[in-house]
Amino acid sequence: MPEKLPVYRIPDFTAARALTQGFHVVDLQTHRQKHAFVQAPHKHDFYLLLYLRQGRGTHTIDFTEYPIQPHTVFFLTPGQVHAWDLAPDTQVRCCSFHRSFSPTGRKQRN
Repeated sequence: MPEKLPVYRIPDFTAARALTQGFHVVDLQTHRQKHAFVQAPHKHDFYLLLYLRQGRGTHTIDFTEYPIQPHTVFFLTPGQVHAWDLAPDTQVRCCSFHRSFSPTGRKQRN
């Protein structure tokens, strides 16, 4: 039987005060220093928008491996499985946001 994958929430990565706008933005290099476990397969309960500025490696999403190429964008929905295998010089900007986040300020239905 396969091992159950961890499901992470935004507060697992940042203090609640950083979520006052409903989203959290961080460089992956900084994020990986504090949270090395994100390289192993896992899921989130939030949306994740990733902009890969430069570097090389692979990003595996739902067990499909994608090569890292400069100026690539990935959008992950809650529940998708993903993992990284990135070169140390890879630069990625991550934006995490809750299902209820709305850029218009209106409450979204779940």
